[in-house]
Amino acid sequence: MKFKYNFLERKLWRIKEDYFYEVSEENRFIDNSSYCKVSFKLGENHWITFNSHDEWNYRITIGYTRSLRNGEIAYYEKEIKRELYGSVETVFEFTESDRINSS
Repeated sequence: MKFKYNFLERKLWRIKEDYFYEVSEENRFIDNSSYCKVSFKLGENHWITFNSHDEWNYRITIGYTRSLRNGEIAYYEKEIKRELYGSVETVFEFTESDRINSS
């Protein structure tokens, strides 16, 4: 599961083997209550959430939730850090080593 995220524009792309697509704004939810939480609905019981730990989005925890074929829910988590003067976009991937649990 590979993605590209733009920190400033809060846009997300899903990267597949031979193509990628942008997740629509209709499926994007922004909560500015503390720093910033941006969630994208990717499908039924299928979400990705970006939780910023600072107002400049330099450290972000990403949570990814999806349904498994047996009806369980799998949760993945990883933290990404941007360089102070680095790119506003990052490409990241979830693997089984990022999996927290299933329920």
